[in-house]
Amino acid sequence: MKQNTDEDTIRDWLEGEEGRKALIHAAERICRKMTAMGLSFSAMGLPASASNQVVIDEIRSELSLILLENRSEIQKKLTSSETDPVRVLTRFMFQRLMDRARWSPRNDPFRYLYKMTVDAVRETEGFYLSAKGRAGSLYSLEKESRFIGPLPREAYAALPLPDDMADRLSMKTIAGRKILIRLARRFWREISRLFQNRPVWIELRDLIQWIGIYVPLDRDAPHVLNLTGQNAPHEIEPALEPDHDHAFDPAAVSRWAECFSGLLNEKEALAFHLHYGEEMPLKAVAERMGYSGPSGPSIHLKNVRETLHDFAADLRWLSPDEETPPNRLAQRLFKETLTEILKKRFETP
Repeated sequence: MKQNTDEDTIRDWLEGEEGRKALIHAAERICRKMTAMGLSFSAMGLPASASNQVVIDEIRSELSLILLENRSEIQKKLTSSETDPVRVLTRFMFQRLMDRARWSPRNDPFRYLYKMTVDAVRETEGFYLSAKGRAGSLYSLEKESRFIGPLPREAYAALPLPDDMADRLSMKTIAGRKILIRLARRFWREISRLFQNRPVWIELRDLIQWIGIYVPLDRDAPHVLNLTGQNAPHEIEPALEPDHDHAFDPAAVSRWAECFSGLLNEKEALAFHLHYGEEMPLKAVAERMGYSGPSGPSIHLKNVRETLHDFAADLRWLSPDEETPPNRLAQRLFKETLTEILKKRFETP
C-alpha cells in the first residue's frame, strides 16, 4: 500500500481494488476464526442466528470506519511496503472483538474503563503511552517526562471533577472518548502541579482510581498473579497490556489451546500427543501408529504446525507482529495446555 497521509487517500484506497480485497479477506478470516473458536458475534451487536455473510459485512463496515478515523497505529502499519494489509487488519479487528467479549461495563467496570482509556489515549494526538509502569501503562502529555511511580490515594482524593461534569457523570457517559481524554488531561495537569509543573509519567491505574471516586466501579482494582507466584494487590491484569513485559492472559491462552485441539483430526492429535506429550521419537511414533517409517507421523505433525500457524496468526502473545515479539511464557502455557488436553483424550480407561 502506498503512503497515506490523510482521509482522502485512505478513502481512495478503500474504494480501490487493493482496499476492497483486503477488507473482504480480513473479514472472512475473522469470521472463520471466531466460528472455529466458538466465539459469539454478540460483541458486534449481532444475534447468534446471524449468517456468515451478515457478520462479514458488519466486520467490513467497521474496519472501513476505523481506517477513516485515521487511527495512527493502523496507518503506520498499512503504509509500510513490507506489511501485509490483510494480516494487519485481521489482527487488529480480531483482538478488538476479543477485548469487547472479555470486558464489559457489567462484568468488570474497572477493567472495562481501563481498556477504554488505554485505547483513547493511544489514539489521541498529543498523548504518549508507555508500558514501563509497575501496574500497567503510563501516560503523559510530554514525551520527555519524569517517572514518579504509583500515586498515594491522598494525592488525588480531593481533586474535583470539572464543574460541568459533576452532576452528569456515570458509567454510561464516561466511556466516551472525548470525556475520557478530557479527564486524562485534567488529571495529568493537576498531578504535574504537585511536581512543580514538571512533566510526569502517570500510571493509568491512578487515573481510573480517581474517576472511581465519582463513578462507582463496583469492583476494586483487580489483583494479578505476578511472576513470583504471589498475589500482587492493585495491579492491572496483564491481559490489559500485551506490550508489558511478561504480561499475558493465562485464561485466554488456555482457552485458545482448547479450541485449537478441536481443529486437529485424530491422527494429527495422536502424532502430537505421542511425539510431544509422551516424548517419543518419530520412529517409535510411526510404529505405534502403524506406519512403516517416520515419514507417516511427520506429515501429520507438519499439518499440525501449518494449522497452528494459521490459527495463531492473529492472536496476541502467541504470534509476533512487526513491533512485538511473541510471549514465550504464553507460548509455553499454550503447548502445555494442549499437551494435557490431548493426553486426557488418549488416556487408556
